[in-house]
Amino acid sequence: MKDSVHTLKVTLRIVKPPVWRRIVVRSDTTMSELAAILEAAMGWLGGHLHAFEGADATYSLPDPEWPNDDRDEREEW
Repeated sequence: MKDSVHTLKVTLRIVKPPVWRRIVVRSDTTMSELAAILEAAMGWLGGHLHAFEGADATYSLPDPEWPNDDRDEREEW
């Protein structure tokens, strides 16, 4: 069976002019891996706060100094 891939268009909010990237990721890419891919695609060097918002939950890296109800993006869901 061939691995499937997904083409994503990622746009930064509240930025003028619009900043966006189109990336292709495998279907088994984890959210933590996706965060690293996005940082590389945007030319960032790490340390950018981020969260992935879905229909039922928000996923992010846990931060003991900033508690929230987000799910841990490193876990399998």
